[in-house]
Amino acid sequence: MWIMNKYRELSEELIKNYDINKFPKKIYLTRRNVKTRRILNEYELMKVLSKFGYEMISPEEYSLQEQFCMFYNADKIISILGSGLTNLVCSKETISILGIVPSIRLEDTYKYITNSIGGKYFEYIENNKKNYVYQNSYNKGNDFDFYISINDFKSVLDEFERC
Repeated sequence: MWIMNKYRELSEELIKNYDINKFPKKIYLTRRNVKTRRILNEYELMKVLSKFGYEMISPEEYSLQEQFCMFYNADKIISILGSGLTNLVCSKETISILGIVPSIRLEDTYKYITNSIGGKYFEYIENNKKNYVYQNSYNKGNDFDFYISINDFKSVLDEFERC
């Protein structure tokens, strides 16, 4: 927990050097620039999220300092669970996270971090095995892309937006 507090302190200092209005309050972390675990119907998902005021962000397009500030300033973040969400440790206690979780790659790291900070954690789990497209049959846990059921996601999103 102390390391998370140190990252938040660092973010508080860094944000003094940036225009706070530059960083969105509602973020969707896209994986469009990576090779695996992408949402194949992401365009449809982003259309839904944009109606709720989410900005689509590729973390790798920002400096580490900007990422720290972005996570610190955000109120809500939606993301597939993965390394792009790691800077969650910089977030404030008021953060709400909606993790998009492939059922074939369940993990609780980001739930633990969110709960340790004092934030709220929600998740959408894609359970439909037909929605997975494997790139490498020897490494099914990492080498896949998937579709999500937009209608099922919307019901979780509605609950997330009410918090």
